Amino acid sequence: MKRFYVILALLPFLFAARIWATPMAEQSPLTFHVQLGQEHVLEGIEINRFFPGDLTVNAGDTIIFTQVTHEPHTVTFNAPDRIPETILALPDHSLTENPQVVLPSPAPQGPPSAPGTPIHLAVAFDGTGYVNSGFLMAPGDTFSVTFAKAGTYPYVCLIHAAMMKGTITVNAADSVRPKTDAQYAQEAAEQIAQLEQTADKDLAAVQVPQAVKNADGSSTYTVFTGVSDEKAGVDFPLYFGGQKLTVKVGDTVRWSMSRNMPGMPHTVTFLSGGQEPPLVIPQPQASGPPLLLVNPQLAGASPADQVAYSGTGFANSGIMVAGGPTPQDWSLKFTKPGAYHYICVFHDEEGMEGDIIVQL
Repeated sequence: MKRFYVILALLPFLFAARIWATPMAEQSPLTFHVQLGQEHVLEGIEINRFFPGDLTVNAGDTIIFTQVTHEPHTVTFNAPDRIPETILALPDHSLTENPQVVLPSPAPQGPPSAPGTPIHLAVAFDGTGYVNSGFLMAPGDTFSVTFAKAGTYPYVCLIHAAMMKGTITVNAADSVRPKTDAQYAQEAAEQIAQLEQTADKDLAAVQVPQAVKNADGSSTYTVFTGVSDEKAGVDFPLYFGGQKLTVKVGDTVRWSMSRNMPGMPHTVTFLSGGQEPPLVIPQPQASGPPLLLVNPQLAGASPADQVAYSGTGFANSGIMVAGGPTPQDWSLKFTKPGAYHYICVFHDEEGMEGDIIVQL
């Protein structure tokens, strides 16, 4: 997924793996696996869950959390009671990514991996301190956690905290484990199958309202900019009603965020054949990692005098965050016949693209 989190690819020193040595247990340590999310790009389906979320292992065992989607996730232990915001406003009103969310903690050490290669981070966890994978962004990224002592450890994805949670129960090193890794894999497959059925039902139930006639004879069409089932943890990054919408010259299309789970960001961005601007611009600091500034060209909406669109030039809704302080809808009036392609700069690699066909 081509979200603004790809800026981490510019920070290769953050991607190095670090493994702390752990004492050998009396019983040989084992490795278990958890899948981060599930997706179907062609259908625009993202299931934001840990598969499985709850596991019981022994002290000394390792769990490898593997990213399989283009939607980024985190694996975070000892998260704050109030989940930190992903995007922060600076005193000058510019926006930056929150390093507490985006970057790994503790910071990895060692030689950097080659840019563009999968992220493989590893930590030993004794139940203390803030431990965060940072954004795992591409299929194949992993975060390995070796559990050093017995205890009960809840964890969460900071991006999808409302539905993406789990608990790792760690017993003494010589305990009998209740399930094997293969049994947990079967459990995960059953959970995925059930939620895929829920996703199919959700898609079938989506209703797109009819166009509303305006006083001047034109029409206004409403397009849902993504739809979410927060309870199930299913997100649909699609333009409902706007994947391929035909309108007339003078008609208006309104994109609405009203059916998204809180915190979900989208944009409506017409590039007119131009290059997609970077979502994040790194700004070096005297020490530490650079500020990850959100590109102001994408952060804010196009000026009011550009809401009438002739098909040329850059037109953009700005970042719309469901339930947040940003505008919850954006409208564009089409003034010239043509076929106009648009994208969400966060989710275009997940199929969130559309076309407006304007006829006389």
